[in-house]
Amino acid sequence: MTLLGTVAVVFGAVYRTAGRVGGLIARHAHRLPPVPDRLHNAGLIPPAMLIALGIGLAMALATIPAQTLVLERSAPAVRGRVLSLQQLVGGALPILPLLTVAPLADLVGPSAVMAGLGVVIVLVGVLGGRLDQARSGR
Repeated sequence: MTLLGTVAVVFGAVYRTAGRVGGLIARHAHRLPPVPDRLHNAGLIPPAMLIALGIGLAMALATIPAQTLVLERSAPAVRGRVLSLQQLVGGALPILPLLTVAPLADLVGPSAVMAGLGVVIVLVGVLGGRLDQARSGR
């Protein structure tokens, strides 16, 4: 019964807070500027969301086997350290491209940077495929 009472109290607090926030938004919504007509690209949002979903699924399909290999090949005594190091590196490394790409986009423009990144990704894929073929002896 205590759990049910706790859930009821939390739900009531969230409901009251949401009502206050909703009232605050409703009182100040008239002050927001109108939506500009230049949002003609709004139709691209659903396809972009589908692409993001596909990328997220692909990342999950790559991450799960990688972590399985780490769990299988690391000694039980150091497994926690190995996994925490993997998380640290996985969280820190994405910062480096952001620190380099953002100033580069300011210099040459975002379209040029995106095109250049596309070329780099294709070249890395081709190089990886050739290295894999060389290793396997084909």
